[in-house]
Parts: sequence; C-alpha cells; structure tokens
Amino acid sequence: MTSRQFASELKELGPICRDNSRQNSHERIPTPMLFSNIPMLWMFLEMVVQDWHRYVEPYQVAVDNADIFSKSFHVASGFLELQPYYLKCLFSYVLFFVALDGAYQTFYDELATLAKKLGLNNSDFVKPQRSPYIQKVRNIRNLSIAHIGSKKAKPIDTAAAMMWQPMSMSPNAEGRIDFSTLTFGDANLISRNKSGETVEQSLDLKVGGIPELDLHCREYLSEYDYNCTNFLKLIHSNLPIQIGDEYYFEFKVNSKN
Repeated sequence: MTSRQFASELKELGPICRDNSRQNSHERIPTPMLFSNIPMLWMFLEMVVQDWHRYVEPYQVAVDNADIFSKSFHVASGFLELQPYYLKCLFSYVLFFVALDGAYQTFYDELATLAKKLGLNNSDFVKPQRSPYIQKVRNIRNLSIAHIGSKKAKPIDTAAAMMWQPMSMSPNAEGRIDFSTLTFGDANLISRNKSGETVEQSLDLKVGGIPELDLHCREYLSEYDYNCTNFLKLIHSNLPIQIGDEYYFEFKVNSKN
C-alpha cells in the first residue's frame, strides 16, 4: 500500500523564543513538544487506516473471487469476523483524532495569546469550525470509549453509545459488497409516549466506515494544520520584537538557539 503520510509544514518551522532580561529566563512558544507530537499523531492515524485495509483485504478478495454458490458464505464470514477489527480501528482512530485536535487547539491558542501580546492581528487564519460529523466523532470518543456509561449524558445517549453492535453493511451503487463500508451506530434509540409519538431520540453516532471517517477527519485536520502553520509564519514575519524586558525572535530549526 502506498504511503499516505501527511506533509505538515510545521515540522520545518520552529517556535518563537522569548528572552526576559530582567528575569534571566528563556521560553519557546508554542510548546516545543507539539512540533513532534503533531506529526506523530498524524502517523498514528495513517497506521490505523493501513491496518484496517490489511484486515479487510483477504476477506474482500475472497468475496470478489467467489462463485455464486460460495459468495454468501464469504460475505457472512467477513461481516462477522471483521467486526472486532473494525471496532479496534474505529476506536483507535477516534482517540488519536481527538488527541490531534487537542494538540492543534493548544498550538493555536498559544499562538493567539502571543499574537495579542505582540499587537498582531490575525483575521485570516482562524480555527476551523467543527462540522456535525466532527462533533459526532468526538461524541463517540466521549460516550462510547472514554466515558462509557456516563451519568452526565442523557440516558438515551449513554445507552446508544454502548451499542457497539449490531453493525450494518450495504452493497455499493454497482451492487458490489465492500467491507470498507462496515457501519457503526446505524440504529438510533427512540423514546415514545403512550400515543406512539417520538419524545426523544439518541445522538447520531453513525460512521459509515474507516475510509469515510478518515476523509472527514483529514479534511478538518488539514485545515487546522494550514491555519496554524500560516499563523506561525505570520508571527515569524514580524520578528524580532522587543517589548519592555522581553525580546522575541524566531527559533531556527537547524540552529543552536
């Protein structure tokens, strides 16, 4: 399988250094560990997707090559046997995604605090908005994994989030069985009154497959990376700056600052 590594420019950039002559202190902003943590988390996401394709491949090949008499057997076997692997990949991806989202948020917030202190205006590079899909991913992390059985969420949402199974899968438009579309959270819970009217419905937690998940999350994270990268470049372009006892300058990645 070809590499899908995301090429973030952040690894080529360095933080901003702040020297305080009165306190004889030195600081780097944003937190230096984020410059290595962010690429590492991207790598984890890519590894999860590759793992899923590796799990699916033999089952998909068996179905695609099966004759009309054995095809149903291979479809049923794949559908049942892949579910634990799907949950492993889904939950791993979700956890690493939320961690990467948090890393970008911290990176951006530290830049924003610094830009305000330096009197720099940043209206072009803002945090990306979380779409309903991205919020759904975060809900899966919170209710299906990290806080399973939570008493803080609505009971109907807590119950729905614990329903890891049953899963579903549908043929594509051409009628081909595609195990990559194995779906989590396809059944919502509904509460009705005595008249049969819907009173409450659980959160939407449906994820139509690892490739779909990766597509939506990658788009969101790529926008975050672009804005953080260009926000940092904007600050770099205004350095060095002296403000009172504090001197701000760019850290050169290959230097010994």
